[in-house]
Amino acid sequence: MATKTKSRRSYSLSLQLAAGTVNAETGLLAGCTVAKANVRALGKVLWLDASGKRTFDEDKKTREIPVFTDDKFLDTLMAAAERAGQRVKAREDHDDSIGARAGYFDAFTKTNDGRVVADMHLFSSYRNREVVLETADKTPQEIGLSIDFVPDFEILADRALMRCRDLLAVDIVDEGAITPGGLFLSAGVDSDTKEEKANAEPETNPTMPPTIDEVMNALGTLQKSVAECMQKMNSLSAPPAVPAEITDGMKSLRENVERLASGNKALEEKVATVTADNLKLKKTATALGVRVIASDADRAILASGSAEDIEKLGTAPQSYSDIVAARVASEKCKKTEAHLWAMKAHPEAYRAHLKAKGIYDPAKDSRRVS
Repeated sequence: MATKTKSRRSYSLSLQLAAGTVNAETGLLAGCTVAKANVRALGKVLWLDASGKRTFDEDKKTREIPVFTDDKFLDTLMAAAERAGQRVKAREDHDDSIGARAGYFDAFTKTNDGRVVADMHLFSSYRNREVVLETADKTPQEIGLSIDFVPDFEILADRALMRCRDLLAVDIVDEGAITPGGLFLSAGVDSDTKEEKANAEPETNPTMPPTIDEVMNALGTLQKSVAECMQKMNSLSAPPAVPAEITDGMKSLRENVERLASGNKALEEKVATVTADNLKLKKTATALGVRVIASDADRAILASGSAEDIEKLGTAPQSYSDIVAARVASEKCKKTEAHLWAMKAHPEAYRAHLKAKGIYDPAKDSRRVS
């Protein structure tokens, strides 16, 4: 069977049939995947000359770049299907003869997961209608679709992105390798014109290393993830924020404590001054022979005695014992030292003290204590 040669250069991109439903009675295969974004056209490269433009002359080729699809490719494919009247012929194995006509595709739709799907209607007169329906129903992995289209290219630094200028057909094919997503049997080119094949070098290693853009994007994503992790770690290690009312309360409390400490210090200084003044007063009173309140009996008179008793207490001469006690209190000396001082400083009180104890009676003894 002769195959009609296409007059325009075209690409054929094969994918697994992946029909949503198969109706053997009507010959409808609904929701067939006909294209997918972000896949590489295996076996296809573009030759670039020294100026970075596409060339078909191998002698002018300075480098070659791989060919990929993207989301914009799907948009151009949808636009081409619209220009074709939303109905595109279906063929068998890229055979453009009338005998290989299988039916047509319509209801082209772009999905949210990066695909273009369409419904395939098989003619009742299609020669392999039963085989296609049974294969799609029982072993769908054994059959695929290949879009036949006229391409344009958007050339980047490390790759060429396909654009669909015209959609010629969607063909039924039987070849390809399963992609990592498991949705397609092939993401590569099945057939092309002889002119295109002459310029297409076979892909010796279909596994492409990541491009510079892909590496930079991955590094950017990793850097963002690390920054987010560090931010979360810092937030976990930081102490919880103290409410403003607690902070203000603590500040007020510290100020009050400082004021109390300052007042207490001033009070201590005042007490020390009063104590020193009282000591001086006691010393002066002792030197002048003024009675110093020292005994418990004296304190009892001050606490509950009459005004007359208190006045007598203040004007009454000091006893020898009071003088000694006052000397010990004022000078912080030993009692023996106070006795020696009192005997000399207050001889009359000392003699009265001896007389009261029955130790010495000046009326019976002419000696004087000096």
